[in-house]
Amino acid sequence: MCLAKKITDKKNQMFVLSGILVFADKIIDARTAEQIKEAIRMTQVAQLLLEEGREEERTEGMKVYIKQN
Repeated sequence: MCLAKKITDKKNQMFVLSGILVFADKIIDARTAEQIKEAIRMTQVAQLLLEEGREEERTEGMKVYIKQN
């Protein structure tokens, strides 16, 4: 799980974490499964925040463009 957290591409990171969870569902204990689920949730939250930031940047960029023209 620690190695999966080091994956910089969030889509690939979530894919790997999900794969670990599905594959190891019968092998790992409930605590470890919950840690993996939390890592997936945090990855999804980070992605949403990143997308929100991009949208705000586009909005600000449009405002600047409109003021200049």
